[in-house]
Amino acid sequence: MRKFSGVLFFLLAMVIFTACNSGQKKQKDDVEKEASELKEAVSAELKEEQEAMRQEAGEAFSEINQKVVELNGKMEELEEPLSDAQKELLDEIQEKRIAANEKLNQIQKVSEEEWNAFREEFKTDLKELQSKMDEILDTL
Repeated sequence: MRKFSGVLFFLLAMVIFTACNSGQKKQKDDVEKEASELKEAVSAELKEEQEAMRQEAGEAFSEINQKVVELNGKMEELEEPLSDAQKELLDEIQEKRIAANEKLNQIQKVSEEEWNAFREEFKTDLKELQSKMDEILDTL
């Protein structure tokens, strides 16, 4: 009878242990599935934000290009050469345009962790560029 009780206890312990493990595995699978779905949703949201930023940047570059055309027209009408300060400002504008364009080309490579900082910095760069364009146009 003792042997039978011992075997019965052992079998009961095995059933309980197996049931616990299968429940834990199911919970783990559920958690992994939810994490995967969340990651896909975040990734899709990031892609949407990146595309929106591309469109916003495209509009900003369009405005900047219009200002460049206006600037070229004003420069052709000038009777005097540009001052050194104006030339420096034009050089700075050109550098900022190149840098902003390079950032725009890198937008798809920005990770989720870096996105917020990248977006804010890029918006600031565009605003500064537009401000510099307005500044040079006002001086001519």
